[in-house]
Amino acid sequence: MSYRTADETAEHGARRITLRVAAPFDELRARIEAEVPELDRADLDAVAQGRTPWDDFVRGLSWEAPNGFVRLPTDDLGRVLSVAGRDAAAVGYRLMDWAAAARIHRIEPAALLYLPVRMLLVARGDEVALTLEQPGLHLASFGLNKLTQAGVELDRRLGDLLEALDIARPAALRR
Repeated sequence: MSYRTADETAEHGARRITLRVAAPFDELRARIEAEVPELDRADLDAVAQGRTPWDDFVRGLSWEAPNGFVRLPTDDLGRVLSVAGRDAAAVGYRLMDWAAAARIHRIEPAALLYLPVRMLLVARGDEVALTLEQPGLHLASFGLNKLTQAGVELDRRLGDLLEALDIARPAALRR
């Protein structure tokens, strides 16, 4: 049996930003992980099970993560892929802003495809490459003003996070 299906295709642009940072990999990794706390899965489960009200959850995150982002489980890609023959430190991050996610979900649930924000930290000799996608362009591609506004806000917060890490805000994330 096959389900009746209708497809819809939308092509849109994306912006990948790579920042070359003159910093030791381990130092920058530690800074990111200190600035963006890992989400406590028990807190998320408490919300999902109705033991913690949504507003209390979001308010608690604002104390833990003043920049708005929390880390979902981190992927130590370099450690795993070193088995494949390339020994280079690489860590993948997924940064979630739950308040923004709730707002985006109310506007257009399909836009959650572009959350969490993905960021990759890779050792490159004496420097580190920090690569991320600009979330605002993805959200703007839906053609809905409220989603575009949410994307601008996420871009601003991402730029603020980079500045908190002592990394210059790239032109694409300027206010």
